[in-house]
Amino acid sequence: MANLRIGLDFDNTIACYDAVFLALAKEWGIVTADWVGGKSQIRDELRSRPGGEQEWQRLQGQVYGRLMHRAQLFPEISNFLLRLKYRRDRVFVVSHKTEFGHNDPERISLRKEAMQWMKHHRFFDPEWLDISSDDVFFANSREEKVAIISELQCDVFIDDLWEVFAEPGFPVETKRILFGRDFVRPQEVQVDFFSQSWRDISRFMLGKEKDIEIRNWAMSSLSVLPRSVLKLGGRANSRVYRVECEDYNYALKWYPDLARDPRKRLLTEKQVCEFLRSQGVDNVLQVADTAPFLNLGLFHWINGDAVTSVRDPDIRQALQFVEALHASRRGKTASQLPKASEACLSIDDILSQIEQRRSRILGEGDPPAELRDFFNSEFNIVYQEYVVAQEAAISEMRRSGTLSASRQTLSPSDFGFHNSLRQADGVLSWLDFEYFGWDDPVKLIADFLWHPGHSLSVSQRKAWLAGCLRIFSDDEQFPDRLKTCFPLYGLRWSLIMLNVFCRDDELDADHRQRQLAKANQYVTLVSESLKTQSDVWNELQATH
Repeated sequence: MANLRIGLDFDNTIACYDAVFLALAKEWGIVTADWVGGKSQIRDELRSRPGGEQEWQRLQGQVYGRLMHRAQLFPEISNFLLRLKYRRDRVFVVSHKTEFGHNDPERISLRKEAMQWMKHHRFFDPEWLDISSDDVFFANSREEKVAIISELQCDVFIDDLWEVFAEPGFPVETKRILFGRDFVRPQEVQVDFFSQSWRDISRFMLGKEKDIEIRNWAMSSLSVLPRSVLKLGGRANSRVYRVECEDYNYALKWYPDLARDPRKRLLTEKQVCEFLRSQGVDNVLQVADTAPFLNLGLFHWINGDAVTSVRDPDIRQALQFVEALHASRRGKTASQLPKASEACLSIDDILSQIEQRRSRILGEGDPPAELRDFFNSEFNIVYQEYVVAQEAAISEMRRSGTLSASRQTLSPSDFGFHNSLRQADGVLSWLDFEYFGWDDPVKLIADFLWHPGHSLSVSQRKAWLAGCLRIFSDDEQFPDRLKTCFPLYGLRWSLIMLNVFCRDDELDADHRQRQLAKANQYVTLVSESLKTQSDVWNELQATH
């Protein structure tokens, strides 16, 4: 296949300024200290004020000049550029950037700052991205920029501004990729693809990543020389690979796209695994290396088998792990750990998560008939039954407010045997700490029992509950919170199963129907417990 000539815009396509704009806007008092938003929101806010356009230009001059060094690479653009490097495609950077910024009394060269920033991020390093500095072009106007793109005969150009593609001189033979959201583009401006994700753009242009490309990433950025890299199946979120070296093996995790989900799972997992090992909890992942700019984590390989059927000793090991986590909350650096992903530290946290999930699944358009029927005929009815039956308990929990730190525990937030390996001697090693953090132990315990990733016998469920009551016996409110909240977590899990209806990729109809049937089953279990007014101890004996 012929090598491609790829053109990229620079500002807000390669370099991300959102955090810089926000910090400077707060420093200048343009927005309040608790204001949230990125570059576009700040621009719109300023332009709505008298004289705002001049103030916006002054802000831009500072961000693109004096504060250029604080800009960040957009997530996973390095992954894309490395793919191009190994394919021997040629990359050009073409930017509409004047020499000096508007209203900048310091007269800082914006172009020199941009070149220095690219040098710092190793754009021109032959051992990294290997882009020639001679292939970076700056234009004084959009018209001049388009002329350069035409002269370079780019096969593809990627820009965050649709106005570039609307220029009369934009070459018709050059494919147009719009980086960002599409809602602002006029219909008459045609593009071949649009996305705010560099991973999406990479796959649109080059197809899905091959194992050899992942091997190249590992060799370029991590302290290993792999002979082979093989993708492993069975992971719903992160992609996991077995990395075979001359005398040792590793597990390589490529974490979910930060453009789609901004949770920094790699950094969380690294911090947590190192913390737990410092506390003497050794049956967890051991970090070997990380490459945050590629969203990659490297871990020592654990020999073991997936836990396909749960044994009674496995329950005891799970309880021992929970007890070790609870004890480690007193560790010196435990306070530096984050809240668990989707932590539920109050009754309103749980209720709002349910409302948000329901809204997201239904979407803004007309949902499929079977999904609409599920909510109207099943979920909404049972949810309302719960709210009525537990009205007094909910009011009491609301009066208590947010759970105090002394009652919280450290939780993996996705704890179960689906995230474990059984070694030859029967010892379990625990995996997946991407969502780890401070949370109510009630959520950990309820999620473990509701989780569809494993099936527990009645005696195992009772043993789990009895062990947890012992571990958290210093919290006298714990049993009542569990009794009140346990049905809610069942309803929440019914909605998690319907995430398949939110995905952009097309899944077969049978898979969606299976998930819908599981969601129905969970709602039925919750409904039965409410109708018989059984307490949580009887409810825990239900199989699912």
